[in-house]
Amino acid sequence: MSRMGEECLRYTPTPLRNLSQHRFEPILAEALGKLPAVDLRYGWQWQRSEQDEHGVTSTVQDLDGGESHEVRSRYVIAADGAGSRVRRSLGIEMQGPPRIQSFRMIHFGANLCELVRDRPGVLHFVMDPEAGGAFVAHDIDREPGDGLDAHPGRARRPRGGKGPAEGVEDLPDEGPDS
Repeated sequence: MSRMGEECLRYTPTPLRNLSQHRFEPILAEALGKLPAVDLRYGWQWQRSEQDEHGVTSTVQDLDGGESHEVRSRYVIAADGAGSRVRRSLGIEMQGPPRIQSFRMIHFGANLCELVRDRPGVLHFVMDPEAGGAFVAHDIDREPGDGLDAHPGRARRPRGGKGPAEGVEDLPDEGPDS
């Protein structure tokens, strides 16, 4: 909340909650695990859905074993990212460019408050053409994230102290959804 700046709170009743995915998913999984109707599974992928007057039947597939399973629900929510399979299956085109930026996130322990004390915000950009990226102020006082530029074909990483990820070796380009 401190990264918003006090003036932002005049415009919204809900302060920014910038919670990294690796922190949010365990909280969500714990809450979902307490619901008797929920069967939380990792490593499964949505394949397709069919809607009728009473709800939706979705087919999901185990990515390890290949087995398929049908799931009955009232709704399907396309919360599966920018490359949403659900959205595409409904024929809904994505608005805007297919890719704005690709990053590899590195979470590390450091207190960067002193460096950004006069600049409230969530993103702090590194404008070095050899090692571009952004620091994401999830927990700027203990665990900021460093988003390294990871454009396909440009997966180089700084060596010898240049840029935000000092000493990180070259990383392979794993494509647009990595």
